[in-house]
Amino acid sequence: MRTIRFCLAIVFILVPLLSLQSQTETPSKAPPNNSKINDASKLAAEVFELYKQGKYKEALPPAKRCLQIREGLFTPADEALRTAVNNLAEVYLALRKYDDAEPVFRRLIKSYEEFAPTDVRFIKVLQGLALVKFATGQHSQTNMLYRRALEMTEKAYPSDEIREAASISYLADYYMAVGEFKKAEPLYQRMFAIREKQNPSGDSEEYRQARDRYACLLHKAGREEEARALEKPQRGPDTKATPVSGWVINGKAVALPKPSYPEEARAARAQGTVVVKIVIDENGKVIYACAVRGQSLLMRASEAAAYRAVFTPTKLNGQPVRVTGVVSYNFVHQ
Repeated sequence: MRTIRFCLAIVFILVPLLSLQSQTETPSKAPPNNSKINDASKLAAEVFELYKQGKYKEALPPAKRCLQIREGLFTPADEALRTAVNNLAEVYLALRKYDDAEPVFRRLIKSYEEFAPTDVRFIKVLQGLALVKFATGQHSQTNMLYRRALEMTEKAYPSDEIREAASISYLADYYMAVGEFKKAEPLYQRMFAIREKQNPSGDSEEYRQARDRYACLLHKAGREEEARALEKPQRGPDTKATPVSGWVINGKAVALPKPSYPEEARAARAQGTVVVKIVIDENGKVIYACAVRGQSLLMRASEAAAYRAVFTPTKLNGQPVRVTGVVSYNFVHQ
């Protein structure tokens, strides 16, 4: 059973990400042991629920125990063992324990390469290790893994543009995060074209996300007129398509965490104000953040901080609405 994909905004600005699984199979290397199989299944279900609730630290012990039990029952060829390995990798990733997550993801990749190279679940594993590589500054390997995941998606789903768009977004967001705008733009254009074809009225969440990401790229590239034209509200039946404008809204935040000061920015003595455009949903959660002005070395940290901000929900005529506005962060080199 696949679960919700969780976004690690502190690491990657818009992307996302991965899936926990809960699965039971008959062991292939030993006689059935229903007691141990049931114990492992209960632990997998516990991990699933804790992870879904954001209780990653609490999910770690049962994830380890589940893997330990299944290692005694299954071979690397069994999906049930890969499921337990995957779940442990996901928990480590959610806890940002990248040094622990990497060998677990590598173990999983080796199993898929040897026993199930065409299994579509392999795609998520590649994207998971790519995120680990990005978080630890290993950009050439991040690029290779996201490209491999996209190529596998295109081969596995030759006529499924929706899955293709989702896989494209990982690579495009990576290129934007590292400032390779020329590589990111054709990917965003391709993703946006798919979403536009899927939803011509422009009132779906997927369409808005694709539009906002592409517009963010244009902002960062200094192409303001093109960005504003793309962001022009679509007229449609879904009132969420046109968020209420709140302009500068720092003062309306319930929580506005300060951004970290990146070491590379400190070394370059980068300072000044970074302006971040955000969209806040009906519950006061930031669902989109794009640094549109300021020092480039300070933008990613500012976007990550914006995603952690919490605002008082805004109501219009008694109904909660989305709000778009900007927050600003001032960096002073000392």
